[in-house]
Amino acid sequence: MKIAIIASGFLPVLDGVTVSGFYRVQKLSQFGHQVLLFCPDYSPLAHLYPNWKDYTGNIFPGVQVINLPSTPFLDFERNVGFNTYKIVCRELEKFQPEIIHVDEPERLFFAFFRLAGIEFARQNNIPCVCTFRTNFLEYFEDFLPLPKGINLMLKLIFEKSFVSIYNQYDLTLVSSSVTYQKIVNMGIENVKYTNFHGFDVEKFQSARITANFWESNYQIPNLTNKVTIVFLGRLTEDKGWQFTLDAFTKLQQLVNLENIAIIIVGDGPMRDEISNRLSKLTKNVYLLGRVPPENIPNILKNSDFH
Repeated sequence: MKIAIIASGFLPVLDGVTVSGFYRVQKLSQFGHQVLLFCPDYSPLAHLYPNWKDYTGNIFPGVQVINLPSTPFLDFERNVGFNTYKIVCRELEKFQPEIIHVDEPERLFFAFFRLAGIEFARQNNIPCVCTFRTNFLEYFEDFLPLPKGINLMLKLIFEKSFVSIYNQYDLTLVSSSVTYQKIVNMGIENVKYTNFHGFDVEKFQSARITANFWESNYQIPNLTNKVTIVFLGRLTEDKGWQFTLDAFTKLQQLVNLENIAIIIVGDGPMRDEISNRLSKLTKNVYLLGRVPPENIPNILKNSDFH
């Protein structure tokens, strides 16, 4: 099958959307499908991602990645540019897909100022499906700390917009049963919940607990008698870090934080704030930065909580 994917993001950026997207096209290649994937151009972030060229062009047999000229988004991300949709249309016409899959269509809508993939799919009588990835409305106040009344009004406007966008697609896929219920209640009518996570389960099942794992791999000594808590993800407001930092402040009144090692895997604009606030509570704070996806199973396996 010839599959076109229009994605809001891809590797080298490391997050749930991009990593699962990478494994998805890897599996599609192994199954013998042809894939054309569109995503932002990350070359302007070469100082953060020196390996960005590894994820452009023909990355697997039958899989081609086309990077669209991009604009800044946060400090470590990019959005597709407003005038780049003509490139998408031209390449879709040449590729002639049998199905179009769109990741985070609401984010792409506000980048392209149009519904990604819909017009081409209808003109060519092919299905156009999408995936609901991030409930941006839940993080609205994290990014826009406005007065409560204004925030409620803006959230309502964006909610109506999101519902309208998703209902234009033939199907909205979601991998969380909790999110499924939320977006159905929101008014999205074409939702299909399925248990797909976009990672290789075998790699996690084969992970092993290793003696002196943290010291051998990450030069973190003396964790044998400590409870290790691993946080994995972007260091941004939308990941609930204000809540987490406040929780640790309260937790120090209940337990001795010197018996806990806090290990943070990921990067983002909140890195300094997180480091500074946690370091005031305990010296056992370790920020590993970005870690290759293949290292994650063993990191989680060798933690007490994550």
